[in-house]
Amino acid sequence: MRRRILSAALVVGSLGAACNLLLGIEEQPARPDAPDAAPAPEAATESSTAGGAPSTCKADADCVHPGGCHVGTCDLDVGACVYRLCPTAADACLVGRCNTAMSRCEGGARHGFRAGGYALPGVTLGCASAQSCVAAIHPFLFVGTAQDVRAYRVDDPGASAPAEVALEGVAFRPAQVVASGRRLWVVGETTGGAAPHQLTISSVDVPSDPTTTALVGRPTTFLSEYPSVGATPAPDGDLYLVHNDVARGLPTARLRGSLGGRGQLGVLPEGGAEAPSHPMFPVGTVPDAGGMLVVGSSGARLMAFRLPGTFNPISDPASALVHLDPDEVLQPPTGSAVFPRFSVGERGVLLASFPRRGVPPECNCVTTQRVQWILHSRETTTIDANQIVDTERYTNPMTGACNVCAAGFFDAPSLTAALDGTRALVAAPASDPAANRVTTAVRLVTREPLAAPPTRRFATSADETPRGDFATEKIALTASAGVGFLVRALGNGSETRVDVVDPSCDAPP
Repeated sequence: MRRRILSAALVVGSLGAACNLLLGIEEQPARPDAPDAAPAPEAATESSTAGGAPSTCKADADCVHPGGCHVGTCDLDVGACVYRLCPTAADACLVGRCNTAMSRCEGGARHGFRAGGYALPGVTLGCASAQSCVAAIHPFLFVGTAQDVRAYRVDDPGASAPAEVALEGVAFRPAQVVASGRRLWVVGETTGGAAPHQLTISSVDVPSDPTTTALVGRPTTFLSEYPSVGATPAPDGDLYLVHNDVARGLPTARLRGSLGGRGQLGVLPEGGAEAPSHPMFPVGTVPDAGGMLVVGSSGARLMAFRLPGTFNPISDPASALVHLDPDEVLQPPTGSAVFPRFSVGERGVLLASFPRRGVPPECNCVTTQRVQWILHSRETTTIDANQIVDTERYTNPMTGACNVCAAGFFDAPSLTAALDGTRALVAAPASDPAANRVTTAVRLVTREPLAAPPTRRFATSADETPRGDFATEKIALTASAGVGFLVRALGNGSETRVDVVDPSCDAPP
């Protein structure tokens, strides 16, 4: 989404300016500098590992790392091993150090909620929205730059320096970086001033082994009849591509498995003409009151939203059976003048966050940052109700009349990242005093019970560079395997740094 704050009126009145931002793709005219026929990307080899640790599993016993410093468990949801570096059974916040020469863990160091952090030298954070350019698939963090995507090993939560891993097959300017199961998708910018437009998409199968020495993507160059697409996860590591335009029926395609070579994106033609390699199926007539937009996915459903608070699941997307399900109204309403930010998490979690005005009593100039669970799993059949947590709080002076604020309400956005179905991280401007608003607070929120534990929070410092100013800097939040990552950069994308968040640990007193 754009770094600036969008009012509800602007979103309603400017569908073209907002649609793709919700799926992480900037809305801009397709770049006219694409050649008529770019060379097809070269075929890629597989990712390579040093230790040969298993990636797939059916039980914990299948996940034995030969290196001696990692303990594996099986994530049954995706059938993949998760390897932890030198864990301590009695203390989740105590991590040993790996003696690679002896292949064993030694000593240990405790960390807190803000477990570690480091700068990423030479990285200029890319994409129109920083949130679009960051994704995590344990044990790696992926950061989109102005030219490509970088990969970093993040199995040590207390690390103080980056550990970059070679990543091939993504040597193009990203518009969106998406984690879907154990697969990373990199969607390039759409180019060309008129159809057929062109874009490159690469998929990377991410191994579980932290000792992996190289990751390899498989790029495909697509010709598309659409000037823009947004991306969101699909089942089995696949990807939904959506042209977020209600006038054209929100056409959607599903990319599956391995890519490579060339492809076409478009609707199925009539009259026996040749079908595109990846057809995009429209849902048909859709209501546009409030500006219906696809804001994410949960399992095999897309989720469409329109103001002031109505959701419509889209069942059987990217198929001839696609249909729009009945309205489901969000309870309680958002109470926000800013279009919500949405995030899609592992296991089909869909979250929304937004600044809520008029905290009771209603006559004031108070805003709180609200996190609201929309769906807590892919099996959920209806949207959640009353699953809300308010986090940061801001008060502006009131001029005397009710809800008339001298400086307006502080309507800053916030970001979320699901840890699982009941826990999430939220990043937002830090609570008052007002001088703190130029920094970022990251905290844990829980669904069962609904809470924001005060010991699971940290805030950046105004003395740091970048300091975490939502108004002027680039900020992103992501998570994988129960660990979070705050990525921040200056407004031009420079001075990028990562903060590692371990929600199992308390912040220092």
